[in-house]
Amino acid sequence: GLEDPIIVLESSPNEFWTFDYDKGDKLPEAYIGPINAKNVEIASFFQEIGSLYDIGVIESGEIKDRKISYVDSKPRLLGDVIDQMSDRVGVFYHYKNHILSFEDEKRFFVRVPRIEGSLDLISSALTELGATSLVVDNITGVISFKADARVYKDAQSFMKKFEFGREMIVYDIWVFERTLN
Repeated sequence: GLEDPIIVLESSPNEFWTFDYDKGDKLPEAYIGPINAKNVEIASFFQEIGSLYDIGVIESGEIKDRKISYVDSKPRLLGDVIDQMSDRVGVFYHYKNHILSFEDEKRFFVRVPRIEGSLDLISSALTELGATSLVVDNITGVISFKADARVYKDAQSFMKKFEFGREMIVYDIWVFERTLN
C-alpha cells in the first residue's frame, strides 16, 4: 500500500529559537516580608536580604546607582521577591554556593534553523534590538550575543513571534528504481 505523503514533523520548542539565562541553584525556601522599602538603592536592598539568609551578594556594572520602591504587606517566597526585583530593575542574577551575584549584561546563545536567510535576518534583528558582540556561526546555526535585560526581553519576544510566524515545509522524496529483465 501507499504511505500517506504528508507527515508532520514535531520539533521540541527547546531545539531552536529559545534562549534563557542560568539563574543557578534554587534560592532558599524562605518567606520574606512584609517589606516597606521606598526609594532605596537596589544594591542595599539585595545586601539586606542577603544578610537575613546568610547569602553573600556580588554586584557588577551600574547596579549600585539604581533605586526602587517595593511595598508588600504579605510575606512572599525569597525566590519570587528576587525574581520580581531583578526584573523590575533590569538585572540578571545567579545563585550558587550561598552567593547571589547580579550583573547588567549577559552573553546568550540561540540556535536558529538554517533556513535560507534566517541567520542574517535574526542577527540583523538582534542588532536592531540593541544586542552587541554578535557572533554568527553559519555551520551550526548558532548566534551568540550580549544583551542587557531590556534587549533580552525584546529578543525573546521577537524570537517567539518569528518562530510561530513561519511555516516550514519538509519534502521527503522517495525514488524507486525498477529494472526489467
